[in-house]
Amino acid sequence: MHRLILLVGLFSLATHGAEVSRATPQTSDWTIMLFMNAKNDLECAGIANFLEIANVGSTAKVNIIVELGRPIKHHYTSDEGGWSGVLRFHVSKGMHPVVSSAINPSRPEVRNADMGSGETLSDFVRWSEENYPAKKFMLVIWNHGQGWRFYQQLAVSDSAKLLGVAYPEIRNLDDEPQHCGPSAQTLTGGVRSVSFDEDTGNYLYNRDVANSLRNLHLDVLGFDACLMATIEGAYAFRHVADVMVASEELVPGDGWNYDIWLRALEDHPEIDGSMLARGIVSSYQTTYGDSGDTTLSAIHLATVEEATQALSNFSLLVKSKLSTEGPLLAFTRLSFRTFGDWYQDSWQDCQGSKVMRFQTIDLIQFLDLYGRKTKDAQIKAAIKRVERQLQGVIIARYASSLSAGADHWASGLAVYFPSSELDYQCDTDRDGYDIEAVRAGLIPFPPEFVERRGWADLLREYLRSRISPISSLE
Repeated sequence: MHRLILLVGLFSLATHGAEVSRATPQTSDWTIMLFMNAKNDLECAGIANFLEIANVGSTAKVNIIVELGRPIKHHYTSDEGGWSGVLRFHVSKGMHPVVSSAINPSRPEVRNADMGSGETLSDFVRWSEENYPAKKFMLVIWNHGQGWRFYQQLAVSDSAKLLGVAYPEIRNLDDEPQHCGPSAQTLTGGVRSVSFDEDTGNYLYNRDVANSLRNLHLDVLGFDACLMATIEGAYAFRHVADVMVASEELVPGDGWNYDIWLRALEDHPEIDGSMLARGIVSSYQTTYGDSGDTTLSAIHLATVEEATQALSNFSLLVKSKLSTEGPLLAFTRLSFRTFGDWYQDSWQDCQGSKVMRFQTIDLIQFLDLYGRKTKDAQIKAAIKRVERQLQGVIIARYASSLSAGADHWASGLAVYFPSSELDYQCDTDRDGYDIEAVRAGLIPFPPEFVERRGWADLLREYLRSRISPISSLE
């Protein structure tokens, strides 16, 4: 058992709100950085997760640094002093997220920070690495992804009948307290962003995150946020970190179980990023099991370049044969349900129809089914090449029985794929997949995957020439 060295002097300074000042900072095994944006309707969940993290606290070998934001314009709870703005904490065991425990709480560039800004994220990571040096670093971006966190005790509703779709498990929050539930705000969709700051109305585009962290090295990049385990995101962050941990699905309101994996890390601080990522996935499975629709994946980012090139080659090949492959492509797509479609607030009214806000399906299972259906030998061979590459991308994965079962088939990595042109046109963030505008430089923070890879070319051609799928194929 490792002997803990108590940094009494440092803890005392932090407790009294003083700035960190160390001439020769001690190098730890790990520094875990949490960019905890609760400047929105996740304020309650943010405080709960902070207290869970403080049940473990930092040690000499593992630093836990949290940048916590709370709303200025509208609070969802008055707990822990009801303060507003942004504070930084070096989390010690038993600490509460109050102003007196923060590091230099009066520093204006931190207290007034926009947590939907890449500059704010970059400043936090650089400051943490400088003041808490370590052999290995992990950053967790905590907030909304392309969706709401959902809450575990959900009532089965008649929403499926109202929506006119055969999804009887669609649920709402009618029986849940609303002060910490989903808000009516417009959230970003698709595969483009994370970390919504309700005070400023800004959020972090994935391209913004990648640009902000480009010259920093992370062993692990984690997203305690919804719907972030996409091939587009993995490609965006391939130069930022070695491993990414994220979910294909919506994330429960309680989020990750920090208590389990932080305790395990402190017992074995010598582990590498891949082992830590496996532990986080395992702790998520232990926490949620088969309750609801839950997933988590650990993704090896160093292998994403080759995998996406193989996917691009496949995409352009299918695009060249779309006149014959179109009906089969449509049939295969409609064999899959979109992640998050079981949740009532994932739907919106658009052009007289109920459509999904989010448009991602499982990539690996899609390729597998399409490969079994197509008769084209070239396409079959191209799919095999993509599948071989993707085998090296997924380090570990978990999916509840509802997520892993028929229709969703979660296997670790999703891709943007609207089922129709209407779904695409109703996506408020569709400009990220507008390939002409993206490649002409007209879209701010465009997904690099759309710029450089052929999936977007296939997708736009397919949607524009949409052929109604036949009900069955031999």
